[in-house]
Amino acid sequence: MRRWVVCLCAAAVLLVTGGGLGWGSAVASTTTTLHVWQQSPACSDAFGANATSPSRPTCTIGAAVSAASSPSVDSAGYAVVVHGGTYREAVYLSKSIASLSASPDEPAGAVVVSGSDVVSGWSPCTASARAVAGECTGVNSRGAGSALWVDLTWKPAALYQGDTKLTLAREPEEDKWEVQTGTNISFTDSVHLIPNGIDGITQTDTLWVNASVTIDYLTGGVAFTKTIVSFTIATSTVTIDSPLYSNWVIQPGDTYFLSNHVGLLTSPGEWVVVQLNSATYRVFLIPLYDVTSYPVEGARRSRFVIEYGSISNTEISGFEVVHGAGHGIGGWSGTPTGLVISNNHVHHCEGNGIELRSTQYSKLVGNTVHDNTDGLTGGMYSIYSRNTIYNNWIDGLLPGDGAYCEENTIRNHANVNHPDNVQFCCTWKKNITFVRNTILYGGQCFMLEMVTDSSWINNTIVGSCAQCLIFGHGTCSNNTVIGNTFGLTGYSAINTYGTRGYTVRNNAFYPAGTSAALTVLSYGMDSDFNLFWNPPTCERGALYYEATGFTNYGVGCQYCHPFEEYQNVSGLDQHSILADPLFTNFPYCMTQVGDVMACTVNKFVLDDNEDCFAVGDNVEVGIDGVMRTVTQLEYEMEGDNRTIVVVTPALSSRLFHSFLLLNWKSQTNPVIDVTPTLESPLCGSGEGGRDIGAISCPKKEHSASNSPHLNAVLGLSLLCILVACL
Repeated sequence: MRRWVVCLCAAAVLLVTGGGLGWGSAVASTTTTLHVWQQSPACSDAFGANATSPSRPTCTIGAAVSAASSPSVDSAGYAVVVHGGTYREAVYLSKSIASLSASPDEPAGAVVVSGSDVVSGWSPCTASARAVAGECTGVNSRGAGSALWVDLTWKPAALYQGDTKLTLAREPEEDKWEVQTGTNISFTDSVHLIPNGIDGITQTDTLWVNASVTIDYLTGGVAFTKTIVSFTIATSTVTIDSPLYSNWVIQPGDTYFLSNHVGLLTSPGEWVVVQLNSATYRVFLIPLYDVTSYPVEGARRSRFVIEYGSISNTEISGFEVVHGAGHGIGGWSGTPTGLVISNNHVHHCEGNGIELRSTQYSKLVGNTVHDNTDGLTGGMYSIYSRNTIYNNWIDGLLPGDGAYCEENTIRNHANVNHPDNVQFCCTWKKNITFVRNTILYGGQCFMLEMVTDSSWINNTIVGSCAQCLIFGHGTCSNNTVIGNTFGLTGYSAINTYGTRGYTVRNNAFYPAGTSAALTVLSYGMDSDFNLFWNPPTCERGALYYEATGFTNYGVGCQYCHPFEEYQNVSGLDQHSILADPLFTNFPYCMTQVGDVMACTVNKFVLDDNEDCFAVGDNVEVGIDGVMRTVTQLEYEMEGDNRTIVVVTPALSSRLFHSFLLLNWKSQTNPVIDVTPTLESPLCGSGEGGRDIGAISCPKKEHSASNSPHLNAVLGLSLLCILVACL
């Protein structure tokens, strides 16, 4: 488990929380509280609007919400309080109420709203059940001894046993195979798609029809799951139901795996679902544990677990929301206004954790959102404060226009489909503000398109396979980046390609790899009082500036611009410094590992920065908090002449996405702490004698902030807080 320790220098912020803008729940002068408590022997949904005491509650949340939303009542005068228990229902708020909340008397996690139902009635796949026309026909003999089956009238989107999400049976189990040739709807593989290419299965024509195949389209960096509509063994050809996207052609070297076929069911924790007819689905399972002691749950509710209609000024708080076949909390209807979504724990939903894309003037405060498809998508002119968002399958946070984001922790979004910790794209957005957030390890920390007139102030942004902060596609302008700390970036820390009107001041840059700290490809740039650093063993210099007058340092080192040359030619950063920031605890150097198909569980192929690594170094893979030791360096003498780093202990399984390989050298504590030490050149080197970066130096008294620009925006006293993310 990973602990990030980051001390953030923060300014107290005066939040606009009313004044006609719609923020805040609508609390009537007289509020009637309805109680829900399924575990009470006295509960009855018939109580309805009379469930005004914990001694006479409704059994379901839906009954209380319906009573509060009755056309005959003033729904804004009702609050619904839910007491302990697991509520397996889809909750729908059709009218605005004051609040829907877990009882404050319950401990955290005691009130669960689940999108899943318990799956019971399992039968074993006996020899007779595996016979032709039997219930388990086609189950692989390798897993048949412990396989179970059950028929359902609904199709589960996922299965869970205990706290573990079970795996849809696949082959290969922990690897991927390479495509040899492809079209827009088919591909071939004459290594594995042959009669005896898979252990325990004799492949024949049509075998894989209706199975699933997941294809990694490497050119676009995205993955697609499709249904197989035909299979021809003579040519080792799989045909899928539709193109990946538009008319993209599946390329040689793209990777894939097969899934959801009874022949692939071989290991504990695997399952398959087969549609028998329009009303029946057969589920096969090799359980992890005894299904009587540890019941299996199937994700069923397909829109939202807690859904709202076109409502306003309602608070939803305190719930654990799990196992949605769709999204966790949210809605699609109308333009809800003034919602407060607070202190919820939303996880393991097949859709997004919190989906508020259609809302405006809302608050999202203190939520923990993880292990969903996307984490949190928000609407316009909303506040996002103190949320913890991590380990979602694709992106972490997707805010709307006019978003104000403060003191959130967003981390570990580096999996598939161009993952970003924070993403803005596709529609114009402006007046975005990020203040004192901790953004840690993603495919990119921020991906921005069509963003203007926005600010990033006193954020810690560390660990990105590509850019930490990319103002992309030439569509961003007039943005301010002040007092931030950037580190561990595969490409440049900030990329302003083709854009204009930027203020970049008082920032600390430590890429630690072969990237540029700042890629200046914009017009009207104001950059000064920054600190830049890359270790001497890294191949490239600190900055890239597109202009005439630079020395050509050769192919493969196009970013090698000495600091003084950059200052002289650009006229920028005249008061900036090039120096080691002397953070409290930070890796010495790193590289991005991109050719993952050439890697194994203990061998990692380096594309660059080979001189950074030596036998005996302590390294960390993918910022996972585990120290590994370099035991050997191997060298490919043909082709690209690449270096291979061999480590121990090995990973538990291969990684199939780009990742960072951090080198801590002799350090043994993999806890990143970007607090400056007392000797740090960050201390007092900023504009007006302030400290550079997001974190103030210890044991010093300073004025209101590290930047006069920040004073103008926030203007209140400093607060130093410790953020610890598990």
